[in-house]
Amino acid sequence: MDLKTTQNEDLIQESAGYDTLFRKPSTLNAFTLAEVLITLGIIGVVAAFTMPTLVNKTQTKVLETQYKKAISVLNNGYKKMLADNEVFKVSELPLTTCNDMSCVSSEHKKVVNMVSDSSNNEFDTDITYKNVNDAELDFNWDDVPYKFITPDGVMYGIMSMSTRNNETQIGFCFDINGEKAPNQVGKDFHQVVINDNGSITPITPAPEDFDDLADMVNQCESQNGNWDYTTGSCQQRRPGQTY
Repeated sequence: MDLKTTQNEDLIQESAGYDTLFRKPSTLNAFTLAEVLITLGIIGVVAAFTMPTLVNKTQTKVLETQYKKAISVLNNGYKKMLADNEVFKVSELPLTTCNDMSCVSSEHKKVVNMVSDSSNNEFDTDITYKNVNDAELDFNWDDVPYKFITPDGVMYGIMSMSTRNNETQIGFCFDINGEKAPNQVGKDFHQVVINDNGSITPITPAPEDFDDLADMVNQCESQNGNWDYTTGSCQQRRPGQTY
């Protein structure tokens, strides 16, 4: 074999990756089983601390979205009610002159899409709610005069309707996820007031404000007081007062 042939064969072998394929393998560095297990353990510990916080934040975001949607349903409904009746005040609505729940139902069905209401005893639920401080809330849906449920499962109820100085206020409560947990004031159960001009004033905290309010309520109780949601302040108990 001449020199030229040998050089051609070397060139072919090199271009085909011959040297790479048949080269003596080098020693590769790798993690030991103990190192892998330790790493997985550290990841597990970190996840155990961070996951509850992430889940809680996600749940709060979901509740906040549902809360804003529920407020929007009431806001848009009463704006439409005012516009349809060509008046500017709630006190001027036919709703305020209703003498029975069938009349109240009829007025709300004109402006709110609902799947059922209490005018024909179609509303039946028994939920126990907790207050901000986890104490049982003195509330029962059976005591709410008029209630209705929208297609997304939100339960609404008119708790009161009062007129003072020719201005009417309507007190509403609503549960943004029906009978699902957590069934707690400020999380999924809320109260608002519809003012005479149709605007809405929240009474209970929004889901995103729950933790801050819970701290204030607990601090109020530690000072022997009762938290007033309407005024957003701590009212000190009189001697012998227990409520």
